[in-house]
Amino acid sequence: MSTVYRGMKVDNDGLPHVGRSAKKLGVRVDPAAERSDILADEQGYVTPGTGGMSVNTDIKEIPSHRRKVEQGGIPPRPTFAVFRCDSGVFAGRLQLTWTYASHHVVEPSAYSLLQDYETNLAMTRPHWTIV
Repeated sequence: MSTVYRGMKVDNDGLPHVGRSAKKLGVRVDPAAERSDILADEQGYVTPGTGGMSVNTDIKEIPSHRRKVEQGGIPPRPTFAVFRCDSGVFAGRLQLTWTYASHHVVEPSAYSLLQDYETNLAMTRPHWTIV
């Protein structure tokens, strides 16, 4: 197991805000948008190996606008923080897949409904802590 990092909006309880955004605990899924993290098929299913929520195993690879100055970032918006999570949390219905360098995606581990995949991502919420 390894530790993964993601820059996300902080919710009122100090945990990551859940939602369909690159800035939240979730994925972008709009097929009409320029960038989507994962797309569902016509029946609303997502498939392993087709994308997912971006994370990094190296905190320095988090975009600088989502890191604190002490972490090599630029002055961030106060609603953002870098969170960390043990990759073992993803075992089961999610999987961590390497894409390049220290970048990985948390994707579904099996063919599943998009709604179930998003619920599985949201269920990891209590395991994320601010760095």
